[in-house]
Amino acid sequence: MYWGGNYTEDYITISKTLTLKGLGKVIVDCKGSLFNITKSGSLKVFNIKFMNANATTGSTFYNLGKLYLENVSVINSTALTYGLELLLIMVS
Repeated sequence: MYWGGNYTEDYITISKTLTLKGLGKVIVDCKGSLFNITKSGSLKVFNIKFMNANATTGSTFYNLGKLYLENVSVINSTALTYGLELLLIMVS
């Protein structure tokens, strides 16, 4: 859980189940690529604003697993090739 405030994060690999809940006004300044969700990973995010992510592909969320977003904003984030703020790859 994140309490209200500003945070700086980058390059987090999710290979298990994780839930992030923002309590109050939560802003995460990404300073690079943020979440790399592996095939075995599952990420649920509630009430958080992400900004300034940048990467070659999927700048804020690079998703090979499961991703659920509720009341989430992605601002001023870029990717050079695929995915912009969010890259979803469907795997069967």
